[in-house]
Amino acid sequence: MPKDTHVLQVTVFTPHEGQLDAFVRRQLEGLAKFGDIPGSRGSRFYRSLDNRTAVLISSWDSTEDVQRFGQTELFAAHRATLLSLLESASSGAYELVYERRPEMAV
Repeated sequence: MPKDTHVLQVTVFTPHEGQLDAFVRRQLEGLAKFGDIPGSRGSRFYRSLDNRTAVLISSWDSTEDVQRFGQTELFAAHRATLLSLLESASSGAYELVYERRPEMAV
């Protein structure tokens, strides 16, 4: 198993039909307000090529850091601004079990 023990939080958002652009704008506005978050190693935000979903992949030092941030007033306020645009959202935490990078190839 790889030595890096960070946790990835993967969240898949499904906005209501026709609302992906509005969701992406609102999400980007909110993400810009978070600043430095204790335990966060950064994140990447993607939209699907079929314009139906978006995915946020955040890297954290630990699951405790994920949970701590999820309980903040800042996160709750941001989440509230997104709810009216969403049909659904699902989230899970993942740990690394395999990695291959070009510089690692034999």
